Amino acid sequence: MDENKKQFSKVLASCSTEQLKSLAAPVMERHKVEILRAPAKTLVMIRMRETVANSDFYLGETIAAEAMVSVDGHKGFALMMGDDMEKALAAAVIDAVWNGNLAEKAEIAPKLQLAHQSMVQKEHEETARYAKTQVNFHVMEESYDNEAPQKTAQKGGGAQ
Repeated sequence: MDENKKQFSKVLASCSTEQLKSLAAPVMERHKVEILRAPAKTLVMIRMRETVANSDFYLGETIAAEAMVSVDGHKGFALMMGDDMEKALAAAVIDAVWNGNLAEKAEIAPKLQLAHQSMVQKEHEETARYAKTQVNFHVMEESYDNEAPQKTAQKGGGAQ
């Protein structure tokens, strides 16, 4: 699993609640888990990029679940779109395992790698579905040079 935090968060978000709970359960049994911020609902702004002007804007708000834990002194945080508190708590525990480089990381990593591969496969399938509906627009272009336009018709215009 790539150590990129953004990628790591995307993989956790793509997992089901049951998957994350099954990964977090052994950690919660073996280690001291302290809840620093109980799972709670919150609102977050959805940031989008306008591609023509290449500027950010806020599309609106969405509900999210957040949690923060400490596993043997190593902090973990999760913010998941939706209101699934159990998923946020389990993801925060897994984040703490990653941040603390705990022994369970070796057990969890291959499972998250499979989840990553599944996520990538789904993205490719979705892209392929959308590609079938893509429309190519051809625009008539006219070139405006500094030169005068070239005349293509001959004077006299008749057959000789």
